[in-house]
Amino acid sequence: MAVSLETLQADLKRQGPGPVYLVLGPGSWLRRQAMAGLRRASVGDDDSPWAVSRGGAGETDLGALLDGARTRPMGVARRLVILTGAENLKIADLELLAEYVLAPCATTCLVLEGEKLPSTGGAARRLRAAAVVVDCPSLRPYQIPRWLEEEIKRRGGRAAAGVAQRLQEILGDDPEELLGGLDKVLLYLGVKDDIITPETVSQVLSPVPHGTVWAFIEALEDRDRGRALAGLQALLEQGEAPESILRLMARSRRQMLAGSSVRQDRGGDDQVLEAMGVHPRARAAPRLRRAILNRVRKHHLRDLSRAPALLLEADSALKGGGSGSPRVVLTRLVLDLLTTRVSPRSRFSA
Repeated sequence: MAVSLETLQADLKRQGPGPVYLVLGPGSWLRRQAMAGLRRASVGDDDSPWAVSRGGAGETDLGALLDGARTRPMGVARRLVILTGAENLKIADLELLAEYVLAPCATTCLVLEGEKLPSTGGAARRLRAAAVVVDCPSLRPYQIPRWLEEEIKRRGGRAAAGVAQRLQEILGDDPEELLGGLDKVLLYLGVKDDIITPETVSQVLSPVPHGTVWAFIEALEDRDRGRALAGLQALLEQGEAPESILRLMARSRRQMLAGSSVRQDRGGDDQVLEAMGVHPRARAAPRLRRAILNRVRKHHLRDLSRAPALLLEADSALKGGGSGSPRVVLTRLVLDLLTTRVSPRSRFSA
């Protein structure tokens, strides 16, 4: 019997857990929700080895795990037995499971979790027929805000009300795009204990004629003069404060300088990212990780070492220490930061 997550939750509340469940489908968040519900219904908060047994398909001795499932629990009312990675099951494993479900232990809840069963043969059919199959498809639009809120917590972040909805408004419903955007927001915030707000999301990700705050910093770190200047003009035209843009540029240069210094000392990739203050969850995102490391490689330490003096001069000019409009000051700064032969000198005096 196949059921949705909502039906599973209602059944667990009404009648408690059954003996065998297959939690299957591409929706990892739905699978986690189903597993959490089955756990609460079966053993509550008890995580002792008497209450919970776990294994991974293809890694665990399945025969031993099922022997444990057949044994009445000691000191607890019910045992939860979890086998993850259903897609890694072998035909022989499916046969063992199909045999177990013919006479499951009444005091055990056996849960098999994964994207799919690897076979549609007789053993797989018998297993499906005897178990409650919890269908976990890809996320529907109305489920995305709750999923995003959980992902923010899993990544160590804190979010104000409306953040998940703002991410969805800007990026749509594709989970990969949403996680990529979330990682960019966390990277923008750094490792500080900042709360993500809808305004932060908009600042980093909202489309403008030539990109976003993120796109501007990305172009600066890519050493792409044309994109960086276009991004700067777009930010100024949409009302971004020059002092705020300068702070972003300073933070980017500090990160690049820290990463380049570690790289110069032959530090590993993880050491480079740690020195840059990249959020741990952003470090674990493969595409973002590669992009950051590739940008570090585009910069020479000798050029990055000039950045603090250039930034200080620009800061002084913005505060009235030199001539030129904020647009001129920041444009010259972008050009200077991306020109390898520039040495610090006053560029903002009359």
